[in-house]
Amino acid sequence: MSELQQTDRIPDVEVLGASPELIDYELIREVLGYIVHSLKRHRMQILVCFGVISAVAAVASKILPRTYHAEAQIMTDRNPIIASLCNPARSVPRDADQPTRGASELVTRRENLVALVKRTSLVERTDALRSPVQRLKDAVMKKLGRSVPEDAKLDMMVGMLEQKLSVSTNDGMVNIGLDWSDPQLTFDLLEAAQQSFIDARRKEEISSVQDAIAILESHEKRAAEDIKESIAVLEKIVARLVAERKKEMGDGRSLSVFALKDHHLAQIKFMIRAKRRSIQDVEEFRRKRLTEMQAQLQEQRTVYSPEHPAILELKDRIEALKADSPQLMSLKHEEEELLGEYTRAGGRDIDSVIDPGEDADAERKMAGNILGTPDDPEAAVATDNLRMIVAYHQEIIRRLNAARMELDIAMASFKHRYTVVNPAEFPDKPIKPKVPLIIGGGLIGGLLLGCFVALARDILTGRVLESWQIKRALQLPVLAELEEST
Repeated sequence: MSELQQTDRIPDVEVLGASPELIDYELIREVLGYIVHSLKRHRMQILVCFGVISAVAAVASKILPRTYHAEAQIMTDRNPIIASLCNPARSVPRDADQPTRGASELVTRRENLVALVKRTSLVERTDALRSPVQRLKDAVMKKLGRSVPEDAKLDMMVGMLEQKLSVSTNDGMVNIGLDWSDPQLTFDLLEAAQQSFIDARRKEEISSVQDAIAILESHEKRAAEDIKESIAVLEKIVARLVAERKKEMGDGRSLSVFALKDHHLAQIKFMIRAKRRSIQDVEEFRRKRLTEMQAQLQEQRTVYSPEHPAILELKDRIEALKADSPQLMSLKHEEEELLGEYTRAGGRDIDSVIDPGEDADAERKMAGNILGTPDDPEAAVATDNLRMIVAYHQEIIRRLNAARMELDIAMASFKHRYTVVNPAEFPDKPIKPKVPLIIGGGLIGGLLLGCFVALARDILTGRVLESWQIKRALQLPVLAELEEST
């Protein structure tokens, strides 16, 4: 009895699949076999799913909208000159001139984007690229009176361009990128954006100098008017003093020192001296700047090659400084006219007029000749007032001439401050959609989906298809298997 019980218990252990191992490798083999047999049983379904998904992927790779990408790279260089135009004595920190500052805002601001849309005729060209179905839809909507206004199209294009346009800066480089649906439009838009950035920078830098010049010119004009008014006041004082002196002395011939002719000559002589000092200030400023830039050029040559933009910019600026500026030529011409007027008025001491070594006492004596008497309090006040106004006018002229000179230099050297190192190139291939990725994904996805459908069909039906399912579900041994006859 004990032997029978012992033999009867042996198959129970086999049915239960008891194993001293932690992992049931037998179950794993049975499941894998079930999967393989299921795939064999539904080969046709797998092929159908694989074919359908692959075809969908192929069609999608053809009909999905294309996206083309293009980039441009601009190298910038600092220029600390412009920030110091209105106050040459002020030291300018290095961060005062940052060519890359605000580059993204400059390119993506609405005014610039609207200009880009209009310059490239983006609205019209986008309408021309619409598909026949989209054109038919537009025609129907137009018949129904629901067409999109031109202003709305412009706003829509500006919004799209703002999203597709990217601007970044790194170590003095400005990178402009654009993603668009047409290769030609991508190239044209990026080229226009690149040029608009350079034009905007040129306008910004040149206009800042021009604004400084305009301010200085307005001050110079007011100072010149003040000089005329001061001279008119002096002339009235001289006329009054001459009349009083004549009345006191009774003989006009003894008043030759107060004669109006001498007064006029002294006045011209005074103006010649003022003009001469302005010329000397401009030339001295030019000599100092030329010496500084030549020293800077020697330093830069030890660091950069002869064709580096920094070397070329310094050479252009040095050449511009060597030649007389239009402002300096104008001052010299005005000086020659005053000298001619002085000679025609009877002046003969030309050397004393143009001699720069005359001391301050002689200068005050000449101012006294203008007034007729330097001892009169009212005349002394008028003299000091005129002297201060003339000194202020000379300082304004010096700054004005320096600013005009720097404007010429900035305009000549701008091409070296912004260099397009990588211009916009025509995009040959789209970056989206990625056709190999879509086709590969369709093939793999179709195969996986077919396998999943085959397994799901066998599992969801609930049918027993393998012998191990009976063995494990009923805990009974399988004695024999019958194959289905064909």
